[in-house]
Amino acid sequence: MKNKGFTLLELLITVTIMGVLTGAAIPATTDALKKSRVEYCEANIDLVTASARDYFKDHFSLFPKQVGDTSEVSLEELHNSKYIDNIYDYNKEEINYKDSKIKVVRSTLNNYEYTYSIDYKNCNNYLKGNLYQKTDVKAFILFTPNGGSNSDNKDINVNITFDDKGVKVLSYKYEIYKVTDKGNILVGGITNYKDYKDKDINVKLNMMGTYFIKAYAINATGNLSEKQSSNYTLKYVLKTGSDGKCDPKSTIYISSNKEENVWSNGEFKFNIKKIGSVSSYDVLVSKEGYNNNVYYKEPFITKISKATSDKTLTSPSSESFIYTIYIVAYDEYGNSCTTREYKYYQDNIPPKCTTTSSHPNWTNKTVTLTGACDDFGALQISSKCKVLDSCSYDGAKNTSICNVINNDTNINSYFTPGVIYDNAGNRTMCDNIWVGIDIVNPTITCSANGSWNASGASGSVAASDDFSGFGTNPKGTKTGLKSTTKYTAIDKAGNSSSCSLRVKSATEYRNHTRSWNTCLTGSPNACQGENVTKTKTTRSCKYETHRTSSHTPGCKTVSNTANGVWSEKCYVCHNSTTTYQEWSNCAYRKNTCQEGWNPWGGWSGWGFGNNCASDTCEAESRLTYQTY
Repeated sequence: MKNKGFTLLELLITVTIMGVLTGAAIPATTDALKKSRVEYCEANIDLVTASARDYFKDHFSLFPKQVGDTSEVSLEELHNSKYIDNIYDYNKEEINYKDSKIKVVRSTLNNYEYTYSIDYKNCNNYLKGNLYQKTDVKAFILFTPNGGSNSDNKDINVNITFDDKGVKVLSYKYEIYKVTDKGNILVGGITNYKDYKDKDINVKLNMMGTYFIKAYAINATGNLSEKQSSNYTLKYVLKTGSDGKCDPKSTIYISSNKEENVWSNGEFKFNIKKIGSVSSYDVLVSKEGYNNNVYYKEPFITKISKATSDKTLTSPSSESFIYTIYIVAYDEYGNSCTTREYKYYQDNIPPKCTTTSSHPNWTNKTVTLTGACDDFGALQISSKCKVLDSCSYDGAKNTSICNVINNDTNINSYFTPGVIYDNAGNRTMCDNIWVGIDIVNPTITCSANGSWNASGASGSVAASDDFSGFGTNPKGTKTGLKSTTKYTAIDKAGNSSSCSLRVKSATEYRNHTRSWNTCLTGSPNACQGENVTKTKTTRSCKYETHRTSSHTPGCKTVSNTANGVWSEKCYVCHNSTTTYQEWSNCAYRKNTCQEGWNPWGGWSGWGFGNNCASDTCEAESRLTYQTY
């Protein structure tokens, strides 16, 4: 098959695309090449400058002695002295050692600046700050405004700027001169060279008189520039405000590290600043307060007299007074004005705190601790207590802090209501106070010992395991009980628990039992006055010799149709005789005693009754005793 070639149109399109791609790539390639060349050239300059620093350290006597002086070393000297090797530009062309120099400039009393003037062939176009062939350049100094007069008691603010003419300004200074009949007098400024930070220099002229400014600048070549401004004339009138006092904006005023008319603590500083027409001033101060609870008042006394410059007064943190200050200002013609009174309140005495508790003893309730603040009341000119929350307060003793201890656990510990403050910021930690909270009831147990006798029942009470300790503890053995008795243990927090000793007595409980033989062991009248209702006909006595044929042992059947029941009279069996005796005074009483089963099951074998002795004899038959 025959190969087909490209058409003219296809070739044109291909050439166009290649041209576009090539055009886009060229700028990127150029930027990258330039960047690499800059980095290469600057790296070699840094190396040469570092070598020059080493050279001057090794030749210390070559350092410049005065501000503005310079010293230099050629690259030829550095090369010959083996401080640097051969140096080439990016085209492998060797540097001009002979005409290239590193210069050191003393720009301030404490600073040296290294600059370079190097013929670096092709690298010259890529170096910033190269001073090659710029030896005669000086900075231009500009004053704005350049001379003039003030108006309406206003100060004059002068800006000093430098045009470096392509050579960096390293340092500057300026001097303010006052023009007088006796000549020009240096009255202020920055008189030692200072590092220049590429910012305008602001000079404020605020004193009556005529002044001019001299400014100086040292650039990277070591060249000094200086320039004098035109005259500035300032006129002030000792102005007063509508209140007849010195106008603080144009005459004199006081400032402080503390706020005026507000209680503060710590050291006080009062700064007096004069401006405008004020040539001198007096400062008068009075103070009032208590020193060791003794009232002290110092009337106005002159603390500063005829001062001509700004001053600072200090009141140490060891004092606590109310200070009142005012100033008498004078102009150069003898005119005067008085400032308003400045008042400052200083309190460096911490308040006192009295801690109280809503429940000072053991309790089972929530406890609120209160810190009552006392900032000395009438005995102290003080800032008074600062109320921090909603706790109540009374007069000078402001309740400033509360601490609520919840009764959700047992507590036996010390707590503080917190920190109390006065209005000056002094603080006092309130004293710790003991808190006792007991929320657990004590344990109490009642136990009967089962010993019954004619004089009463007996038992025991035990109480234990209490957190706060007992206020009432009924523990111990109890005797002579005639009825059921309740015993209560109460702890010191008011928690209580109770139990009862149960007395099984005919006069107290129903359905308790007694033995038939109870009546067999006492005197014949042991059970006097008690009747029984017959429910069974079979009776027996422990001692068979006591039986008779005419009576059922122990009972005599009696018919009582009026009450509709069969009844018996009780007879007593005697151990020492073969006879029986009828129980006297056995008046019929319905359903007083019934034979039967113990309510808890089984035959009743024990009991207790009025005037009956202990149950000491057993019987084959028993009666269930029931009271009504």
